[in-house]
Amino acid sequence: MPTDLTGYPAWQKLVETRPAYRRAWEAGTFPPSPGKYLVSPPRAFHKAPRHGPGTELKRLLARFWIRDHHGCECNHRAKTMNLKGCDWCQENIATIVGWMREEAKKRRLPFVKWAATILVRRAIRNARLNSPAGEELQRTEVK
Repeated sequence: MPTDLTGYPAWQKLVETRPAYRRAWEAGTFPPSPGKYLVSPPRAFHKAPRHGPGTELKRLLARFWIRDHHGCECNHRAKTMNLKGCDWCQENIATIVGWMREEAKKRRLPFVKWAATILVRRAIRNARLNSPAGEELQRTEVK
């Protein structure tokens, strides 16, 4: 016996517009049983920090009207930089500058290696200063 789909407009639309869903509903196999499909197991993932060298680099680039857009890997790479931290970024400046060169080529923008290196170093410095430990460093420098 088919289930009443009144409270489920998305499923109701599927049954009304797609013949395969209509047949499954008439056969009593749609919608799926709640225990099997509706509750997904919790996913284990690492949440990227909101602050870090990647975020700082995005802020610096935004000053030059260079922002992320659909299809670029900017946000993914900024999250990677934030997750791996300032020390990793300091050791891998060449990699990060390579990412920037790659994106500049895709966007047909001029690229200057020394300027990109300075931006990456400034982003790392800003991230260190904006971290909780960096605030302690600033306080000790002022005194």
